[in-house]
Amino acid sequence: MSTFLSSEWIDVLVVFVARQWVGEVQDALSLRQRLHLPRKTSLLHLIIFMGTCQATFRLSTWINDEPYLYRRQRDNKTVGVSMTLLQLLANKLNFSYTMTTRSVDGLWGTEENGEWNGLLEARTVIQVDEFSTALLSQDLGTSSMAFILTSGCFVLQAKVGGRGWNADMGPLRAILGQSSPYLTEPRLFAGLWLLICFVLTAAYTSNLVGVFTKPAFPPRLTTLSQLLNSEKRLTVLDQGNIMMEIMKNSANPSIRRFSGRLDFYVDDRQVVAAMAAGTHGYVASITYTSLVLLTKFKASETQFQLNDKIELGALGYTAEERSHEERVDGGTKGVGRPSSPLTMSHLQGLFSLLGLAWALSTLIFLLEIIHKKKF
Repeated sequence: MSTFLSSEWIDVLVVFVARQWVGEVQDALSLRQRLHLPRKTSLLHLIIFMGTCQATFRLSTWINDEPYLYRRQRDNKTVGVSMTLLQLLANKLNFSYTMTTRSVDGLWGTEENGEWNGLLEARTVIQVDEFSTALLSQDLGTSSMAFILTSGCFVLQAKVGGRGWNADMGPLRAILGQSSPYLTEPRLFAGLWLLICFVLTAAYTSNLVGVFTKPAFPPRLTTLSQLLNSEKRLTVLDQGNIMMEIMKNSANPSIRRFSGRLDFYVDDRQVVAAMAAGTHGYVASITYTSLVLLTKFKASETQFQLNDKIELGALGYTAEERSHEERVDGGTKGVGRPSSPLTMSHLQGLFSLLGLAWALSTLIFLLEIIHKKKF
């Protein structure tokens, strides 16, 4: 259901679905006539709630959906975009509410054997109150064109590549160009001397072959067929995820074959841990994957998405009709990922060469002192 909120009409009408508050049928019929609602509307489940009635609504929520509804770590307070919007409505319309941390059975909600489970079960047995936007919002807003393409995606762990064969030559070139005599012969001697000392030190303290060679890593999986032929399994959140039904009914036979290689977890931390171990891939929608992996777990460099998507589709939004008042110029602007800052791991080779140069300088200085005392 498309939601639409506007300060111009929210004071006029807000519809809340609450069966226990429904009056007589005759009152509902007269209400339909006053509001000019369509005949197909079930007014037995509608009530007009104005700001004069102080009520407490029971909400069936799952507080684990950052950034919409989640618990902040520093004070364990329930926050998020949805929480802010709900509190604004409560202050505006003078009502209170109660929330649930999660569903009793740990599922979001799906139909099994003719009965609903998860959060939707609480709604069907009327343990909570259902909240809906006013039906008149369809007359106050216009739907936009599609502004984003989204679908399900396969996310795998990105292997960190090894150093290049010439990774240690860069710092050496910088050292050779500084604090050296202008003559060519001394500069060549100093460069050759530093290189020989580095090779001797590496051969004595570590694996010389490992220093000058690039480790061989398995090739990255890029297509769905490669993922099928690999030993990796897939994991999804066991919360009545709609992605499971989409994969079962997909027109792509390769996607349907994954139904026997799915492992279910109830927490997103378990999903990310399985993916980080390199044994599983993560299946979710592209937008939700970005929220979980990039925003919550800061995993921008350690994961990648396969090129093959699941049921690619378009999303739109509903906006207030104000074309006669203002005009929006320009278009959307893409925002790329910020460049990652340098860390100590990036400068490890430079500091090792610096320490080696200091050690050689100290040794030469001591030899000069000994030589001067003897002669």
